[in-house]
Amino acid sequence: MSIKSKMEIYLMSYTKLFTEIIHSTIWTSSLTDKVVWITMLAMADSRGEVRASVPGLARIAGVSREECLIALDSFLRPDIDSRSQEYEGRRIKEVDGGWLLINHGKYRALRSAEERKRYQADWMANKRRKDKDAENETKKIIKPTENILPKDISEKLWQEWMAVRKSKKAVNSQTAIDALIKSLENIQAHGRWTKDDAIKIAIENSWKSIKLEWLENLNETHRSTHKKTSAELFDDDYASIVEHGHTV
Repeated sequence: MSIKSKMEIYLMSYTKLFTEIIHSTIWTSSLTDKVVWITMLAMADSRGEVRASVPGLARIAGVSREECLIALDSFLRPDIDSRSQEYEGRRIKEVDGGWLLINHGKYRALRSAEERKRYQADWMANKRRKDKDAENETKKIIKPTENILPKDISEKLWQEWMAVRKSKKAVNSQTAIDALIKSLENIQAHGRWTKDDAIKIAIENSWKSIKLEWLENLNETHRSTHKKTSAELFDDDYASIVEHGHTV
């Protein structure tokens, strides 16, 4: 792969530079050492390997070949002052075609765990925000409509009916309320029941809705269950005869 192709790959990715670097011994090294080290971090692949020659690395880092060799030599030597004594504090080792950053896997794992934790926190925050928005939208749709009192209706009866509807899991949306009002107006126009009469019957029967035919059927049922027996009709006739002075 050409140097140009490698550079294009590097420019498309990124490297996380841990803040701990300022407490490492490399931060007390020369400016050239720091530049070469950060350049190698940026060039490393997922395995921590830096594929380059000394002249190529020097060119990318913007230092001379001699300065690059000095920096590489310091990275290859043991560092007794390093906080990490794995490999005696060495930072790199030579491999075919370049160098391997010794602790790259360790820091890559830390980066992955940290990014996963941050992603999870962002995901949860976004979910809570969406849930809150959905809850607010529901309140906008449901809460105001059930508190709006239609014309010519008792507030007490209306609120009682809304409570019945809630207990029946009915949604008091604007569309639902409009349909109820239309049914009540139709019932009142029929002339037998007022809107309040109809609502009272709906409450007594735990209806979440109401229609004219329901009231008519209920009234017919009521009359049927209270139909007089033959004995009751005879008693009525007898009482009428006695009242008017007739004999049996």
